[in-house]
Amino acid sequence: MTGRGSATNSASEALAESHPDTVRNRIKADWLAGLSPFRLLALGCALVLIGAYVKILRDLTLIVGGTEQLTTIVLVALGAGLVAAPLLSERVAVPIGGVAAVAGLLLYFSVAGIDPGMLVPMLDTLLADFLTLADGMELMRVMEAQTLAIAYAPAPAFLTWYLALRGRYGAAVVPAGLALVFLVLTGDAMMTPTLVGALAGTGVVAFGELARRDAGFESVDVLTVVLVTMIVCSLFVPFVPGGSNGSSLIHGIGAGTLEGSIAGSPDRSAIGGSVELSPEVRFTIESEVPSYWRTAVYNRFTGDEWVRTGEMRPYEEPLDPPPASGTSRVTQTVTVESPVEVMPTAAAPLSVEGDMAAYTEVSDQGQLYPSVTLREDDRYTVESAIVDPSSRSLARAGTDYPDSIERRYLQQPDSQSGAFSDRVDAVVEGAKTPFEKAQLIESHLRNSKSYSLSVDRPDGDAASAFLLEMDEGYCVHFATTMVMMLREEGIPARYATGYTEGQQVRSDSWVVRGTDAHAWPEVYFPEVGWVTFEPTPAGERDDVHQDRVDQARQNGNPNVDTDESEPDDPDPDEQDPGSDDPDEQDPGADDPDEQDPANESPPSEPDTNSSDTGTTTGGGGSGGDSGGSIPVPSRDQLILGGLIAVGLAAAAHRTGVDRALVRTARLYWQRPTGDPTTDAERAFRRLEILLGRRYRSRRPAESPRAYLAALDSEAALDDRVYDVAIARERATYGSGVDPAAATDARKAVDELVRRYGPIGGRDE
Repeated sequence: MTGRGSATNSASEALAESHPDTVRNRIKADWLAGLSPFRLLALGCALVLIGAYVKILRDLTLIVGGTEQLTTIVLVALGAGLVAAPLLSERVAVPIGGVAAVAGLLLYFSVAGIDPGMLVPMLDTLLADFLTLADGMELMRVMEAQTLAIAYAPAPAFLTWYLALRGRYGAAVVPAGLALVFLVLTGDAMMTPTLVGALAGTGVVAFGELARRDAGFESVDVLTVVLVTMIVCSLFVPFVPGGSNGSSLIHGIGAGTLEGSIAGSPDRSAIGGSVELSPEVRFTIESEVPSYWRTAVYNRFTGDEWVRTGEMRPYEEPLDPPPASGTSRVTQTVTVESPVEVMPTAAAPLSVEGDMAAYTEVSDQGQLYPSVTLREDDRYTVESAIVDPSSRSLARAGTDYPDSIERRYLQQPDSQSGAFSDRVDAVVEGAKTPFEKAQLIESHLRNSKSYSLSVDRPDGDAASAFLLEMDEGYCVHFATTMVMMLREEGIPARYATGYTEGQQVRSDSWVVRGTDAHAWPEVYFPEVGWVTFEPTPAGERDDVHQDRVDQARQNGNPNVDTDESEPDDPDPDEQDPGSDDPDEQDPGADDPDEQDPANESPPSEPDTNSSDTGTTTGGGGSGGDSGGSIPVPSRDQLILGGLIAVGLAAAAHRTGVDRALVRTARLYWQRPTGDPTTDAERAFRRLEILLGRRYRSRRPAESPRAYLAALDSEAALDDRVYDVAIARERATYGSGVDPAAATDARKAVDELVRRYGPIGGRDE
């Protein structure tokens, strides 16, 4: 039978063929099909599917900038699809979409510094990068993530919308569906947009089929079962590539410690609330001079965490020194005192000696990382280049920043408030050079905020919250805010983590504990390199951290000291490098400042998907006792549970389980209606269900009397079966049945069900 939708489509095709050159008639014929409610639902689902992957990309561009451009280009792509649908054949429009996708990739390669002429020789490298992304590396960690998002978005949107408008519903799901699947593989897709996108994709096919065939909902249950199976399976995909277990890089510490917060992952560092201190000894470092011992560098700020972009490569040869002249070389020998997955070094590291060199990797920021877990008594030696910039040289450095530095270290989230910008302008008012601005920002944070480990986790953008709303915080908040204040002024800056110098136990030896964990900003100066600043009030910090060490000693913690430690040593537990009074001497001026070579290689590196361990809820420190309370499901859990329930219901309907359950319920209970005729008929229908399960069902052309006779010829039936049948015949064809007979029929069926059970099992 040909439905209305099919007839309309046939009429459209015939009209278009009879007037091949009349665009107006073709448009009119094609859009007549748009009057179908099912077609409108299919088109709406296509837009939702497009919106699912665009939502993920938009969240990314909120971090890296370019939200307005992304929204505009997607709207343009949808408009192009709307115009192309009635005018262009698929042989023309689909290649146009492919060309748009290739053009987007070429744009990304150009911005990322890849010569298009080198694409063929670099094909293996590009393929490896693609597989790295598909293996769980988030797009956020790609260097030119903004350009990639904008290049990635329009082609699938155009093709999906164009094909849906053309009535090619199955094909329409493919472009946007693949875009969403790729984001699931990279780990960027959260559960909610993934589920919504998968539902929408199935809706496109389901409603599209119903629209084309003018059909009912008989086949929707099959599509629903397939959909739910695909979604539930796809939810496990993001967890497979990275293999993240959420553990810290410092073994044996909790998520609520300062050390766990800043050393949660080489790729990410969270900004949390209240934290504790871990006083255990981590390293013993032999060095000619004290230093901040850096373990990680991050360049991309999301609003509530820091992310490191770029590639991790094996260490093979000495690194390039900083761009400044007059550098001195310093050698450090590090002895590991407890299992860790970090390599503290003075900036800027140049070379690694010993067996560890074969297990060392280097980030694009020039920081060293171990590729294996370092165990107790492991040792390695690092040579670093230390630069001693004077205030005059920093003031003369100017603003001639390399393009690669500006692209990587000036990023700001789109969500940053105007009030933040106004406050920064007020703080640096009157400053003429980047160095002067850095000094004013550093001084403002030191003098206007207090040091405390007991703070609530900032809401929204952490830098804005700390500058505008909070009165106290710890190094993570101070360093983050200074970096973002500098970027607001167009000064490249980045976020570094590691340890302060620790406790000096000999003239050339320092013991570094978990209480020495620290975060600080590094500011780039042309012809100088990266210079460390210290916005955290060091005096307050030292007092708080020293109290924790003293308390651990009083409690008899055996891991606080090593054989070399001298607990009564008068030297401070933590100092700015090269400064006797860190509150009065500016480490960005005359102190020896740690430098780092700014390697500007383009991206990509496999993401470990490690969860950042520094976040707590409501300033709850290292976590609170649940007190036996009933856990409240999250929104995603409720959505997933509801989706699974829908899928089970659809599967039950398709397999007939729902009908079987209804029939079983009827077997066990029949509500009296007060009408003897109705009660007698319902009792016989229950009897038929029981006999059908025990023997066989009544055939369509078989009368009830013939049905019972056929069954009785195979096996003697219970006499109560005939009593029920006679009551039904009298009610239907005779003079009627009295209430007592109807009640007896109902009770007879109850007794037969209790005897044989709901499946009507045969007697032994």
